[in-house]
Amino acid sequence: MKKRLFRFVRFSSSLQTKTTKLAILFLSICSPMLFAQKANQDLKDDSILLDDYIKSKHNSSIIVFDSNNAKQFWIDKSVFCKDNVINIQLEQSNNTSFESVPLKIKLVNVNEAQDCKVELISKNSDVAFSVLNEKKASLSKSSLEEKFIDYNVYSSTFHLEDAKDFSFFIKAMSDSADVLSVKSIVLSFTPNKNGTYLSSPGTLKITKDNLNVYGNTIESVSDSSFSLSFTGTSNLIISKNKIIVEYNTFEVHMKVKNTGDAPVIVNSGFSPYNREGVVLRKSSYPYKGNNKILSVISSTKGSNSIIVDDYPEDWAKNGVIALNAKDDLSDIPNTSFAKERISEIKKNEDGSAEIILISPLSEEIQKGTKIRIHDGSGGYVYTNVQKINPGEEIELESTIKKDDSYLEYSPKAFSRGVYSVTPLIAFGLIGEGAHSVLISDYSISY
Repeated sequence: MKKRLFRFVRFSSSLQTKTTKLAILFLSICSPMLFAQKANQDLKDDSILLDDYIKSKHNSSIIVFDSNNAKQFWIDKSVFCKDNVINIQLEQSNNTSFESVPLKIKLVNVNEAQDCKVELISKNSDVAFSVLNEKKASLSKSSLEEKFIDYNVYSSTFHLEDAKDFSFFIKAMSDSADVLSVKSIVLSFTPNKNGTYLSSPGTLKITKDNLNVYGNTIESVSDSSFSLSFTGTSNLIISKNKIIVEYNTFEVHMKVKNTGDAPVIVNSGFSPYNREGVVLRKSSYPYKGNNKILSVISSTKGSNSIIVDDYPEDWAKNGVIALNAKDDLSDIPNTSFAKERISEIKKNEDGSAEIILISPLSEEIQKGTKIRIHDGSGGYVYTNVQKINPGEEIELESTIKKDDSYLEYSPKAFSRGVYSVTPLIAFGLIGEGAHSVLISDYSISY
């Protein structure tokens, strides 16, 4: 029994030794994998926490650049994604600092009435960035906003009305690092309360302080009224704000009292602009709605005439020649014109026509160019025109909205191509004597 017991003990001891050796061998093989899994889990937990942090900060729509999508937008070799971060290579710009190439971002479904906040989230502690416009001029510079876990949140805010075509660049900088590791770049949007542009819905109350005044002397009477004394021939007041036109109805309301001793004509309306900010006038639209396309047969720089293939039935002196006209009217409202205005149009025996210009052509119009005769008069879109006699007070009200099928310049509707409008009043002065008015409760709902 003792011998057998001894053997059993020895066997048990041998088994324990082998088991221990196997356990050590197993741990030595598997520990790197276990540590890697732990590290990956930590990264995953970090990402979840960071996602929750970003969502908790923003109530509205946001745009997030991270390692999953950055290379779809930034194909530059200095940007590469690895280990769930965006790595941005920085080049030494002087003896002490490093900076990235400008990385472009172009936005859609935003408007000029908004501010854009850029947040760069990184574990790097020595970081700054600038937001640049298309000319690489600075729109804003970053500062450290806060810390979250091991991350630093750098932010900068700029006005979208300062970014042409909603395009801008981000340039990152560091005093010590030649590679910047970015976990996320977050873009968020808020209303620009002090900007030029307004978006619907809203109400703009016109006061002395938010007007540009031409040819008048203006003074405040109260918070809701102001008086005008006319001193020149260009008598215009125009809002400093532009209202973005969607499919909102514009409602204009005001009271006007003639406080002078001569009649005044009040022309209340809007100055419209296209998407590029170019002001639209009657010259952007066909004369009398005639959409006839003419083809240039010949023209010479310095000549006072252009030969075209047909005679336009509707034209007027001082009319304009719209260039690159389209048969499908897709160019209307057209803002591309010959600089020279029309003096006369003569019909030739062969059916062609000679357009005689008031001044010589400054540039040749190439043969085959499609043109159209447009209205040469200026003006604005007036939604209400009233004559007011001395001592008389009236209320002016009007409404207007956009109609994409409308291709004229009139108070019936804002035409296709109108992107924003500025409220205004032009005054016509009748007879001799002092001309002055008191305007109260001038507002535009949109």
